[in-house]
Amino acid sequence: MASTGNPARAVTCLLVALGGCIDFSSLHESQSPDASASASDGGPGGACVPLTSTGWTRVAESTTWGFGPAELFSSKDRVYFVTGGGQIRIWDGAWNLATCSGISDLGTGCAGVEFKSGWAYDSGNASDVWVVGAGGIILHASAASGGRFANEPSGVTENLNAVWGTSPSDVYAVGNNGTIVHYAAQDGGFGWSKFDPTHAGCKFQTIWGTAANDFYIGGGGGANCGVLHYQNTPLTASIEATATGADVGVILGSSSGRVFAAQGTSGTIGERDPETGVWSNSKVVFTVPTGGPSKEFGALARIGCDLFVGGKNLSGAPAVFRWVEANRQWEEDAPFQFDMGDAVTNLGGLANAAFAGLNGQNGVFRRQ
Repeated sequence: MASTGNPARAVTCLLVALGGCIDFSSLHESQSPDASASASDGGPGGACVPLTSTGWTRVAESTTWGFGPAELFSSKDRVYFVTGGGQIRIWDGAWNLATCSGISDLGTGCAGVEFKSGWAYDSGNASDVWVVGAGGIILHASAASGGRFANEPSGVTENLNAVWGTSPSDVYAVGNNGTIVHYAAQDGGFGWSKFDPTHAGCKFQTIWGTAANDFYIGGGGGANCGVLHYQNTPLTASIEATATGADVGVILGSSSGRVFAAQGTSGTIGERDPETGVWSNSKVVFTVPTGGPSKEFGALARIGCDLFVGGKNLSGAPAVFRWVEANRQWEEDAPFQFDMGDAVTNLGGLANAAFAGLNGQNGVFRRQ
């Protein structure tokens, strides 16, 4: 049976702040040079596109967004920015502010929703987009819905902090108190149901993988909550020790098969060797080598052909680092001016439109 929930929680459409529905038709009409299926965060299939930008500049309107904690992610031709303040912004050449309409049990649409994260999957000319957040909310836009977001009852009330999958019919969302829910075929159709409910007390913050039988879930809350590695058929989980300890904030893999796990205030990035499966500290080279132990890493993203990590450098200034495979190390990206005191907490975008967001009210920056 599909998981149950309040059928009244339906998102009928997303409306531009000045009125009228955003046209989401390109969610399922956009073209790609590679017709094979490809997950936008570096999943199976699809060739990467090299970055066309060299430096970071502030997005002009971002100083007025007031977004608070937020997450950036992308499909093949759009960038999505979801916030803890109930905002959804969509970039397809320019940023559009969207607000939800028709969530009757929330009263004011998405104004009362704390979005945590999102994920997009591209297949041929179609894109599926999920957004997850507080209280177990899951929104899904697809070709079947005409490109409009609709609520999919998750069957849980815990906060959902991350979402990832291998196809539109195989998606996982993870969150507080060891919550993992799985979207898959069920009696009478597709739906969300609880998965592996054996991790009570863990606060899962991230999920990423390469296949339906090879993915990682990371978080904190205890010694057994660092990184779970699911493998094989049927799936079995093992707890893998990482250099970042038990509190893992984000996980992402590289084209070479290496997997990275970052934990914010510890100032370390764990690196998993693809041959041995052993985790060690990943090397980070700082342009500013001294200034105090204030480094931290709060974001990982694949943009174009490159992996980036965001956080702070040793002087306490926000910084972005790029993985250089030839040197097996993270190197500080093109210099830019960020406000002191804030960290880069989210990264995402396309090869021609890479964005970085800060944890304060200092807006979004674009690499161009």
